[in-house]
Amino acid sequence: MRRQKRNDQNRVFNEQFKGNIERATNKIGRSADQEIHQSVKIRMG
Repeated sequence: MRRQKRNDQNRVFNEQFKGNIERATNKIGRSADQEIHQSVKIRMG
């Protein structure tokens, strides 16, 4: 169970990292980034 939680966090951070690259190259992934940030906020409390 602990390992599963760590995997979920890693997946969220990987998605966030990809979103940051997209935003730096072009602004297309903006809405996706906002969704990811909201999910991160919910997970972190």
